[in-house]
Amino acid sequence: MRHKRAMEEELGIDHLVAAKHFSLLRNRLWWNDFWNRYNETPVVKASGRELSYLLLISMIMCYAMTFVLLSRPNALVCAIKRTGIGFAFSCLYAAMLIKTNRIARIFSQATLSAQRPLFISPLSQVVMTSMLAGVQLIGSLVWLFIVPPGSRHDYPTRDQVVLTCNVPDHHFLYSLAYDGVLIVACTVYAVKTRKVPENFNETKFIGFSMYTTCVVWLSWIFFFFGTGSDFQIQTTSLCISISMSANVALVCIFSPKLWIILFEKHKNVRKQEGENMLNKRSLGNCNSRLYGSTTDDPSQYTALLSSDRKPSSRKFSHPTSTTSSAQDTWYPPEENVKVEVPVPV
Repeated sequence: MRHKRAMEEELGIDHLVAAKHFSLLRNRLWWNDFWNRYNETPVVKASGRELSYLLLISMIMCYAMTFVLLSRPNALVCAIKRTGIGFAFSCLYAAMLIKTNRIARIFSQATLSAQRPLFISPLSQVVMTSMLAGVQLIGSLVWLFIVPPGSRHDYPTRDQVVLTCNVPDHHFLYSLAYDGVLIVACTVYAVKTRKVPENFNETKFIGFSMYTTCVVWLSWIFFFFGTGSDFQIQTTSLCISISMSANVALVCIFSPKLWIILFEKHKNVRKQEGENMLNKRSLGNCNSRLYGSTTDDPSQYTALLSSDRKPSSRKFSHPTSTTSSAQDTWYPPEENVKVEVPVPV
C-alpha cells in the first residue's frame, strides 16, 4: 500500500509539472506567431530578426526538454536528455553572446576608425551562432559514442527501485560546462556594453537576463547535487531551472519590445536618428576647429550607421567679437562650402 501511494504521488507530481510546462510551451508558440505577425515593423527589424527567431526556437527546445525528463528512461530518451538540454542552452546563450559581441565590436571599432567591423551582417551572426552551438552538439555526440545511452536500475533504499539513465549525475554537469562558458562570456560582454547609447540598450536587458541566469544556475547546482538521494526533487528542480532560464530570457529580451508594439506604437516608427547624430558630430568637429577644443564626441559610432553623409543646411553664428560689432558667419566645413569671415573696418 505504501508503494502504491508513493507511485500515485510521483505520478501526480509528473502530471503537474508536465501540465505547467505544456502551458508555457503553448505561450511560447504564441510568441512566435506574434513576432512573425509584426516581422516588418522597425522594432522587430532593429532587434535582429534572425537571432530573435533563433532565441525563440531555442526557448521552445528548452520547454520541450521537460517532457523528455518526465518520460520513462530508455536508450532514446537518455540520448535526447544528454544532447538536447545542452544543445538548447547553447543555442540560447550563443545567440545572446553574438548579439553583445557585435555591439561591443562596433563601439570599440568606432573609437579607432570609421571602418566597418567585420562579420556584423545578419548572415554572419547566424553562422557564428551555429558554429558555437555546433561545438556543443559535436561534443554531445562524441560523448554518446564513447558511452552509449541506456537505462539501469538504482536502489536508493531496500524497498525502492528507480529506473534511470546509465550515466552518473556529475556526467550530466559536464555536458552543461560549455553552456556555462557561454553564459560567463555573455555576462562579460553585457558588462562591457552597459553604457552604450539608449538606441542600443538591448545589451542592458541581456545583462539583466545573464545576472538572473547565473543566480538560477548556481542555485540549481547546489540544490541538484545536494539532494542526490531523492530523484523526484532532482528531476523537478531540473525542469524548473530549465523553464526559469527560458522565462528569464523571454521576459528580459522580448517583453520590452512587446510593450512598445502593443502600447507605445508611436515609438514603433522609423526616425532619422542616424542623420541627426551625424549632424551633431559635424557640429562638434566645427566647434573643435573654431575654438581649439579637443573634445572627443561619443557619437563617432554613427559613422557605421550610414555610408553617405548629406551636407547640413544649418547655419551657426560665432559669438560676438570684442573688436567688431559684426558677427563672423560661417557654415559647417562640408565639401564645396566656403567659410566667409568679414574683415573689421
